[in-house]
Amino acid sequence: MATLSLTVFKAKQLSDGRHKIRIAVRHHHETCYIITPYIIDDISQFKNGQVVKRHDANIMNMQLRTLLNKYQSIVNEIYNVGDLSAKDLKNSILAYRQKDDNVTIGKICEDYVKELIEDKRTGYASLIEHCGKTFLEFSKGDIPAKTITPITISSFERFLRNKKKYNQTTIGMYLTRLRVLTNLGMKRYFVKQEIPPFQDYKIPQPLERQLDISIGQFRLLKEYIPTTKAEAIAKDLWLLSFYLGGVNLIDLLNIDFSNEKEIEYTRTKTKNTKRGDKRICLAVPIEARKIADKYIEPDGKLRFGYNFTYKNFNRYIARTINKIGKNIGIKRLCYYSARKSFVQYGFELGIPIEILEYTIGQSMKQNRPIYNYIRIMKKHADEAVSKVIDYALYGDRQRGTSRVSRE
Repeated sequence: MATLSLTVFKAKQLSDGRHKIRIAVRHHHETCYIITPYIIDDISQFKNGQVVKRHDANIMNMQLRTLLNKYQSIVNEIYNVGDLSAKDLKNSILAYRQKDDNVTIGKICEDYVKELIEDKRTGYASLIEHCGKTFLEFSKGDIPAKTITPITISSFERFLRNKKKYNQTTIGMYLTRLRVLTNLGMKRYFVKQEIPPFQDYKIPQPLERQLDISIGQFRLLKEYIPTTKAEAIAKDLWLLSFYLGGVNLIDLLNIDFSNEKEIEYTRTKTKNTKRGDKRICLAVPIEARKIADKYIEPDGKLRFGYNFTYKNFNRYIARTINKIGKNIGIKRLCYYSARKSFVQYGFELGIPIEILEYTIGQSMKQNRPIYNYIRIMKKHADEAVSKVIDYALYGDRQRGTSRVSRE
C-alpha cells in the first residue's frame, strides 16, 4: 500500500544551509520524493514530520498537511495504483495537477523521452521518439490520445506495412512502443478511453532470428587467429561476453574487474525499470580472467586503446565481428550471438530457466521470490556458467567444475 509522509534530507542541503521539505512516496518497497515549496532554515526545525522552533511553524504545518491530504486524495482516486512503481505513482500525482483529458500523444511522447534521457536511457529514448514521429506522420499531425481506438491501431499497422514497407518484426516493435505511450496516457494523464486501443489486438510477433551459433562454429571462432588488432579485440570481447553469461557490451565496459574472483554489475537496459535488487553477481571463470587481464587498467575497467564514443566503438566491434564470421563461414555472427549461444547451450544442458534468467540479467516472467536472493542465485549461476563453458569447449555435459582461478 502506498504511503505519503513529510521528510527532510540532511544530504540535500541548499547552498545557503537551508533545507527543502519533501513528501516521501513509498510504494512496493521503493521511495521517491516530491519537493514542496516549503523551506526551513536549519535541520533542527523539523522533527517527527512537523516543522518546529519557528514563529510560523503552525501555519507551515497546516499548509503542508493540506498539501499532503491533497496528494493522498489523488492516490485514492488512481484506480490501478497497485500496478504502478513508486516513480510512476509520483509522476501520476504530479501529472494530476495538469490533468488533461485532451492531452495529445505527441505531448505524452515528448514528456516520456525527456524522462528517459534524464535516466540516461538514451537508446530507448531515441526509439520512443522515432515511434512518436512515425505515428504523427501516419495521423497527419498530433491528436488527442483519447481518440486512438483499435481501428486506429489496425490502420497504423497497415501504414507501417504498406507505406513504410517494414517487416513483421519492425512493425511489432513500433506497436509495442505505441502501446507504452497509450498506457502512459492512462496512467499519468488519466486519459479516459471507452475501449482500450489495444484491446483484443495481437501485436505481430518478431520473426525468428537465429543468432546463436553451433558448438562447432563456437570452436571455429575460438581457434580463429586474428589478422589485425581490431579482430583480436572483437574476438576477445565476444568470448568474454560468453564466458560471463552473455553480458552486454555496454555493461562489460562498465564492470570493475579489480576483484579477481568475481564481478558485480547492474544491467544498463533494465536498471531503471526493474524493482528490487537488480545486481548480478558472478564468479570470474579462468577463461574470462585471462582475457580481462590483457586490457585491465588500474581503475579495474577494460581499455582497448581507442578514443571512440560508446556508440562508435559498438559499431566498430559489430562490423569486425561480422567480418570474422564471414572469414570462418558463419553467416550471421554478431556480439549478441554470444548471449544467444550461452542461453541455447544452457537449454541443451537442461539448466532451469530461472537460473539462466538470473545469469544473463533477464527479467523474470513469473513470481519466483526465492530467486531474488543474490547469494542463492550466484551459486547456481556460477555452476551454470561452468557447465556451459565445459559444454562449449569440450562437449562435456556433466563436469561443470569450478572455473575460478585459485592463483
